[in-house]
Amino acid sequence: MSIEIDPKVERDLTELAGIKNMSVNALLREFTAEQKRYWKERREDMAAIEKFRATGEGISQDEMFSKMDRMINEARTLANTKTID
Repeated sequence: MSIEIDPKVERDLTELAGIKNMSVNALLREFTAEQKRYWKERREDMAAIEKFRATGEGISQDEMFSKMDRMINEARTLANTKTID
């Protein structure tokens, strides 16, 4: 697969990668991983809101704490595995 990138965007990516001391590929991998995670969580949140609107059933405190624990563990794992290319 080939992606055409505007020259200004290419310069910006190269500059940002240099500031972060990583390759452009690593920068883009990091960005796409963050975006995928964001949109997954957003879909889950929207589904919970729709369920609440439809049924009036909210998320229990235990379920919320469990979700927060999972998010904390994911953040810890991400922080421990982050590498600079």
